[in-house]
Amino acid sequence: MNTLLLALAGKTYPIVVGNNFVYRKDTWAVLEPGTPIVVITQASIAELYLPVLRAALSDFELLPILIPEGEANKNLTTVTKIIEQLVQREIPRTSKLIAMGGGIVGDITGFVASIYQRGVAFIQIPTTLLAQVDASVGGKTGINFGAAKNILGTFYQPERVLIDAAFLSSLPMREYTAGLAEVMKYGLILDANLLQELLLQSAALKARDETVLIDLIYRCCALKVGIVAEDEQDHHRRMILNFGHTFAHALEAYYAYARFLHGEAVALGMLLALKLGAALGFSANQAVYPGVRNWLQVQGLPVDLPADVNALELINLMQLDKKKAGTNLRFIILEDIGRAKIVSSISALMLESVLKEPL
Repeated sequence: MNTLLLALAGKTYPIVVGNNFVYRKDTWAVLEPGTPIVVITQASIAELYLPVLRAALSDFELLPILIPEGEANKNLTTVTKIIEQLVQREIPRTSKLIAMGGGIVGDITGFVASIYQRGVAFIQIPTTLLAQVDASVGGKTGINFGAAKNILGTFYQPERVLIDAAFLSSLPMREYTAGLAEVMKYGLILDANLLQELLLQSAALKARDETVLIDLIYRCCALKVGIVAEDEQDHHRRMILNFGHTFAHALEAYYAYARFLHGEAVALGMLLALKLGAALGFSANQAVYPGVRNWLQVQGLPVDLPADVNALELINLMQLDKKKAGTNLRFIILEDIGRAKIVSSISALMLESVLKEPL
């Protein structure tokens, strides 16, 4: 196991990356025996992993709460149902919530933890690749409201993050490949060497090579730790982590969160962001585009916009993006490979041109 520490002004917490350690009793020795534990998860995950987690936490009072699957359920209705159960069971402020699942579970659990009794501790156990390399680290919580993605949320850091690569062996292929898009993101915006390794290790990633994956997860988390430590509240530099996401969030909402997984939308969003960067005159975007598109396609991610996408409707959905500067949308483009830049004042005409050009 390897441990990163995310040191912030008000809190420092560990991010542990390893294999087959979450279900060991000694992993939980840091907790006070008898602490009430609430595990928030989904039925498909609970069926596979809740019995062994319960065995590891046999010294604790454990309450599982199952929430529905899918981005469309990341909303106030789900949050309310969780809080109703916490209140009915008289779960005290001394309890700990555990988010065991992908980014949706982590986002919802973190949000509930931040508001229940004005804040209770929570632990992240991300079970998807996307959550392990990105969503579980950094303290962003959020739920959707209508077509606005993550428009309700808080910055609320977990007590610890336990990233166990063993979960990835049972992850459905589509979920796994969706996570690879976020791995590619880190190479493009922060680490040119990582990008080159990804391009060279395409076959190993497709085969879920355990050694390669653990190394990549650790490196992505280390890159994110550096960014979050510098800009926890997402005022400036942390925004670069949203490379491709302004396009992606609009695409998810366009299809009512029913067509694309988040990582799939990010794959398309990154290609659109590279096209935008090239249109703005940054040659690195054009230079890297063919290799990135091919890599995404080989991994099984979408690389073409659906034929029924209406560019103007998509642009209208982008106006819901919470990182707008006044009326101006902010986009992340590559200033160079491994170095990202925040741009705004992009005309609707340029966006329409990028969206209508074949990927």
